[in-house]
Amino acid sequence: MNHLKKGICGIIVLTLCAGMLTGCGNKPETAETESKPAASESAAAPAETDAAAESLSEVQESADEAAAKEKLTAFLEGCRNHDLDAILSVADYSGLYQALEGDAFDEAQFRQELEAMLCDSFESYSVGELTSSYQDLVTFNGNVSSFLKEMEEEPAVPDDEETLRLIGYAKQTMKPADNRCAFAVTVNAGGTETTDDLVMLRCGDTWQLDLVTETATRIYQNRVYNAGQQQE
Repeated sequence: MNHLKKGICGIIVLTLCAGMLTGCGNKPETAETESKPAASESAAAPAETDAAAESLSEVQESADEAAAKEKLTAFLEGCRNHDLDAILSVADYSGLYQALEGDAFDEAQFRQELEAMLCDSFESYSVGELTSSYQDLVTFNGNVSSFLKEMEEEPAVPDDEETLRLIGYAKQTMKPADNRCAFAVTVNAGGTETTDDLVMLRCGDTWQLDLVTETATRIYQNRVYNAGQQQE
């Protein structure tokens, strides 16, 4: 399955502050007692706040993981059931291939080729454990920012029209992710099992299959090819 690309992912850890914990009781008699909380109160507040923040973070992580897994499952079900609309609701192959083809893009032909590429490529699948770290998310976002900055610079060899379209597509769609989740996905094709990581990205409230890596790879491949053509 060529579309199953190994990658890295990250769960963003949200450290949400629960607010200042204050005690209740009678109005203090002096300014001194009002300004100085009891020793037991001061000691308890940080621990309780940290516990509340950790609990909220775990809830958010669990919700994000479930949402990402649901979207990934919808994509895999779309592949297995020849449901191109389900596939395209999770992965923007249409935008990527319009950038590749330009005016030559044909919707009917695109859908036919996409079905041939993705559908009937496996008989069964299972979505396994989340394989991620926070540092993966940080690295991914740093790479996206560096890539977009590089695309603003003039290349050593002028870009061809396809590369320029891909760069335009990248500038429109690439952005630092709010979350990045990868799952170990095992597929069975013809009696052979293969396990790869599939990466889901969240920007705002929307989860999408990661096509960022493929877009960037195609741009770099084109530039390497153009440089080789110039040398010849």
